[in-house]
Amino acid sequence: MADPDRLGARLLDLCLAVLVGALALYAAVAVVTAIWRPLAFIVGAVVAVIGVGWLLLALVRRRRGW
Repeated sequence: MADPDRLGARLLDLCLAVLVGALALYAAVAVVTAIWRPLAFIVGAVVAVIGVGWLLLALVRRRRGW
């Protein structure tokens, strides 16, 4: 049989690991929630700039006959 003291220590370690993981997840969600709007705006702006650049490049290539 397993040592009861060791079993209790393992259970305590497991509970602490779950608690720390839950706190880390809570903090990560809080950070993402706090920066969601600016992050979405920045990503949207970057996608728009890349899209316009790609479109202009495609038009220039079509007019020059590449």
